[in-house]
Amino acid sequence: MKTSGDGKGAEVFCVEYLRDFLAVADTLSYTEAARRLYSSQATVSRRVAALERELGVPLFNRTTREVQLSEAGAVAVKYFRQMDDCYKSALEAIDAIRFARSPLRLSCPDYWLGSYIEPLVLFAGQQAFDSGIQLESNSPQRGIELVGSGECDLAFGAAVPTNVDRRIAMRPFAHEQVVAIIWKGSELACRDAVTPEVLKEVPLVLLGNKERDYERMNSALLAPFVAAGCVPEEITYVGQVETLAMALLERRGFTLAPQSVGRLHRDYLVVVPFAEPEPQLPLCLYYRADNLSERVVKFMELAEHFADSRRL
Repeated sequence: MKTSGDGKGAEVFCVEYLRDFLAVADTLSYTEAARRLYSSQATVSRRVAALERELGVPLFNRTTREVQLSEAGAVAVKYFRQMDDCYKSALEAIDAIRFARSPLRLSCPDYWLGSYIEPLVLFAGQQAFDSGIQLESNSPQRGIELVGSGECDLAFGAAVPTNVDRRIAMRPFAHEQVVAIIWKGSELACRDAVTPEVLKEVPLVLLGNKERDYERMNSALLAPFVAAGCVPEEITYVGQVETLAMALLERRGFTLAPQSVGRLHRDYLVVVPFAEPEPQLPLCLYYRADNLSERVVKFMELAEHFADSRRL
C-alpha cells in the first residue's frame, strides 16, 4: 500500500508509520515521540502526515500550544495498536524459528575475551541459556556499528563510545575497579596502592585512534584525576592494545585499565590498585532498541547475575 499523491516520491506504507503515530498519540508531543523512538521530529511528522494522506483524514488536531487526537485519530489508536501487537507477535514467532537455528552474536574487543566474556558465556551456559553464542572480536566502535546494521545482536564495552547510532541503547550491568599498570622500574611499582596525586608526573599511555573510539572510556578513566586536579602532564596514545605494553616500557610510564583486563602478562609491568576511593568503570552491553528480542533481554539479565556472582 502506498501513500496518496501523484506518484512522485511516493512512500511505501510500513509498520513504522503506525508506531510513530502511536508514539505521538501516547505522548501528545512530536518532540517526545521522536525522543522515545530514537528518531527526529521531522521524520515523525513526515510519517504521520503520510498516514493521514493515506487515510484521507487528520489524526490530530494541532495548535501552536498543543496536540490532541482527532475523532478519527481516537478510533485509529485502538485498531493500529492491535495491528502493531499482531506484528510484534508475528516477529516473535518468526524469531523463535530463526533463533533456534542461529546463535546469539556478541561482539567484544579481544582484550576482554579471556578475562570477562568467555567466563560470562560459560556462566550463561550453566544457567540453561537456550541459544548458542557466537563471539566476534572487534573494536568498541566497530561492535556498535555491527549491532546497528543487524550483523551482531549485542556489543560489549566499557563506558560510552563517542559515536553512537541513535537506535543503539546501552545497558550498564556491572562496574569494574580501575587499576594502574606501571613500569616495573618505577618506585611506584613497589607501593601497595597509588593515588592520582603521586601519578601526576609519571607518563601516561592510553588507547586512542583517529576515529576516537576510546574517547569516552578515557574520559571515564581520567575522571578521578580531573576531580583531584592531577591530570598527568604527559599523555601518549597508542592505537592498539597489542602495542600498549611496549609503549609503557619505552616511556617508563603507566596506564589505566579495568581490573579484569589489568594484567598484560609482561614481566616488566606491575599492577597496582588505587587507594580508597577506588575508581570504577561501567561495563555495558549495547543493543538495538527498536529490535529487542527475548533472548537478548535474557542474556543481559544473565550478565547482571554474572556480575553479581563475581562480587560475592
